[in-house]
Amino acid sequence: MLSTIRLSLVACVTLTSLLFHPTTARVIPIDPTTNQLVPRANGQLNIYINTADPSVAGIRNDARPRITEGAKDAVIMARLACALMMLENYEGLYERYFESPPLNDDEDNDDEDDDQEEEEDGGGQDEAGVDPARKQFVQTVFCAIAGITPECSINDIFTQRGTNPKLDGLTYSVGKYPGIEDHDRNFEHDAVYAATLYQDILTEYNIGNTDDAAIMEIHRRAFDFPNIEDIFENRGCQALGAADSGLMTTLGAHILHELVHWHHLTRTPENGHIYNQLITHDVYKPNENGEEVEETHDYIDDYDRDEYDDKDLDPPDGYGPQHAHQLVVNDEQDSFRNADNYRWFAVSLYWH
Repeated sequence: MLSTIRLSLVACVTLTSLLFHPTTARVIPIDPTTNQLVPRANGQLNIYINTADPSVAGIRNDARPRITEGAKDAVIMARLACALMMLENYEGLYERYFESPPLNDDEDNDDEDDDQEEEEDGGGQDEAGVDPARKQFVQTVFCAIAGITPECSINDIFTQRGTNPKLDGLTYSVGKYPGIEDHDRNFEHDAVYAATLYQDILTEYNIGNTDDAAIMEIHRRAFDFPNIEDIFENRGCQALGAADSGLMTTLGAHILHELVHWHHLTRTPENGHIYNQLITHDVYKPNENGEEVEETHDYIDDYDRDEYDDKDLDPPDGYGPQHAHQLVVNDEQDSFRNADNYRWFAVSLYWH
């Protein structure tokens, strides 16, 4: 499944990154006992393990190495996505997960609109129908996660080492993090979702001393997924099949999904204008009285048709490769606002 060029890129990206062994310690987020920033220990990820949370009993011993490997896989996938987008070697996958008309589309040009609809019905548009500003935006999101400057060359992708310093503001929590009160979270939530990102934590939860930090809770279900190395060693690429499916999902892919949500990481000086234009959107959620209240989300979200007031449309959500693609068919802009479109684009690029 992996083409020769991808195999070469995967090898180069993996070998040259040295992703989680910086030579100097940097500042990292929050000590749950003091709610203050603390120094990173030995240049490693900041991983908090809630030993009192029964939901993660039995997985605590393996949690730290599994999360470290998964976080590395997430950055490797982001870095590979940057390289392949730069080479424009994505074999229609950008169109599958992000295709969109130009930002300045001429609404009066009915002929062009008709042509576009015919091309979508026929399996996707050609390169002339892709808005370069939006495609560049997607690339900057992956560059930010990978710790690569957008103006870098393809060679820089293989020589730049280390991670984005903003990742020092992230705490991985195995089990529930003290002080996080999420009224939407329950046992079913942890059984369905692999991870949850909490951002703007100073404002929302009075944790820490900056909204630049975030907490990613890794739920028990996340450890049911392999890391990339596990797939190579135990299954092999051929066992994954030709179509995008859950067989390709790894712990790192779930971590990548959550990183896409983090607007402090993915909104950059290079993409800030289009981020505000393309990503900021309103959703509708019930309040305590059951009344729908409008909220503004200024981050890449998880699509929910009820919250988007799309109750008559399928899919009901944006999870998985089929639902992510259906968002492109329904409303291309929703695909840019849905974190799983980025996840499946990167996953599909990696394995195909």
